[in-house]
Amino acid sequence: MIPTLTAIINSSLQNFFFALKSNRNLIITRLKRRVNRAIITPMDDHLAWKTIFVATIFSLLILAIAYFFISPKDSTYFSQERSDKIAEFRDTKISGRKEGKKTWEFMAQEGYTSPNRELTYLKNVSNGTIYIDEQPVVKKLAAPLLQAYSQTEVVEALGQPKVEEKSKALQLTAYLNLGRLADPATATDNDWLRMSADNLKYFPKEKRSEIKGNVTLIKNQSRIFAQTILVDHTAKIAEISDQVNFQRNELFLTAKSMRYWGREEKIEAINKVVIKIKHQKIVTKIKADLASFFTDTTKDASFSGNVEVVQGKKFAVAKTALYSERTDQLLLSGDVRAVFAKAASLIKEDSAAKLRSSLGRKLAQEKTSLTAQELMISCQSGDAKAKGSVLVSQNGREAKADEASYNDRTEEILLTGNTFLKKNNEWISAAKIIVSVKAETLRAIGSVEAEFKL
Repeated sequence: MIPTLTAIINSSLQNFFFALKSNRNLIITRLKRRVNRAIITPMDDHLAWKTIFVATIFSLLILAIAYFFISPKDSTYFSQERSDKIAEFRDTKISGRKEGKKTWEFMAQEGYTSPNRELTYLKNVSNGTIYIDEQPVVKKLAAPLLQAYSQTEVVEALGQPKVEEKSKALQLTAYLNLGRLADPATATDNDWLRMSADNLKYFPKEKRSEIKGNVTLIKNQSRIFAQTILVDHTAKIAEISDQVNFQRNELFLTAKSMRYWGREEKIEAINKVVIKIKHQKIVTKIKADLASFFTDTTKDASFSGNVEVVQGKKFAVAKTALYSERTDQLLLSGDVRAVFAKAASLIKEDSAAKLRSSLGRKLAQEKTSLTAQELMISCQSGDAKAKGSVLVSQNGREAKADEASYNDRTEEILLTGNTFLKKNNEWISAAKIIVSVKAETLRAIGSVEAEFKL
């Protein structure tokens, strides 16, 4: 059994006083014999004091060696020394209370409390719950390490990062209540947001949490990844930032920041939003200033602010857009401008931006362009349909109609409804007009004058 620090000190002091007591008679005798002399013989006087000095040095040496062996070494989990404990426990359920109300509860494999009772350290925590007004806001929390501050009531759960190549990172996991739960205590796991991260810090007075480091939030088929998430448990809002991306089925989104509205179960992406929708060989890329989604996939996603779309041989700009996952269709509206290129042509990243600038007219003259009030694009087939004041231009030729349909396979645009073709600065009526992007031709059928080809 390793001796305690108190026992070592007592033993050292006993050795010191024993040496002093053992030489007491010798010192007194020497003094009596020399009482009438002016000086005492140096050799005899120094002998007793040397004995005391050696005994003291020996005791201090034993004390230093003992302290070295019983002092705690650095821990993988805790920086506090093992001597700084007033209570240790194993396989215990620990709970915290404030004014009679339970604020948290955890099952810990082991842990201890600091001498000032300010900190409680828990290791290998499982089945943890955090409460607000006796209602759970975090449940099934599991973490390699957790520390609870009694004075501020702050709870901090920590994951264990990967230290060596062969070691394994241990993330903390939990379920968050950020939805419309009628009874959080009886709601199923599917009603909660499943979370994993490196660090979670809960502030009960502000009723908020900070989640940091490789954060993942999962709800049904939706996944959110980021480095920082700030949660307001009262408003049920999560502010998401730093390396943000969102995934659901065939949809992938990146943005500067994101906000999750729990009550509406709505996800709002802000600033430099880029969305990719993949269906086999067809990839639709959307850029916007703002994008809004719902965890309910039957509700449409919306885009606004400098909307740009690139899909294969076509690209377009618009004020707003709506995307339906049920139909896999993207509806552009508000000053829609689109350009259709040949199969052999390459769509450049800056082409959509040019459509908004003074270079738009020049770009339209070089390729087949279209303007309309609305443009519906299929993310599965690549086909498109335009409505409202449709105008098609190709190599200086123009045609207009109420509607137009684009076939991605044949690379043709069919104009129908109040169809007109411009010839010699005059608009000639036709039943329909076929524009070939590949052959760069316009063909009017059922003209008032005759069927002709330009």
